[in-house]
Amino acid sequence: MITFFNYCFYRYAKFYKKWGDNGPYVMAFGLLFLAIALYLGSIINFLLYQVGIEYTDQINIGIAVFCCFLDFVFSILMDSEGRYKKLEKKYKNEDNVKLKGWGVGLFILFAFLCYIASLLIFKTV
Repeated sequence: MITFFNYCFYRYAKFYKKWGDNGPYVMAFGLLFLAIALYLGSIINFLLYQVGIEYTDQINIGIAVFCCFLDFVFSILMDSEGRYKKLEKKYKNEDNVKLKGWGVGLFILFAFLCYIASLLIFKTV
């Protein structure tokens, strides 16, 4: 799992670096942890649905703030430039670059879809 997250970070940072962003490493960690926070929020919503807690906007806002706070803290505290340089050496001559790029992109898209689906299901309680 750590290898997958490292690869996602590498691909996101490479994308932002190619676009000429000044802080590609922080942006890459922010995007990675945003996807993780969305998955975490989906799990929390599902668990609340299973317990039978009634949906309220305060609960949803609390979950979103908690996930965004974790995202902010982890994206700021990580040693990103050194990690990127190590991963750049590791993945210098990788195969199936486009296919892996689509996989990394679908990781984020699926996180958004899971979170939206969990909200729609949670609202039906």
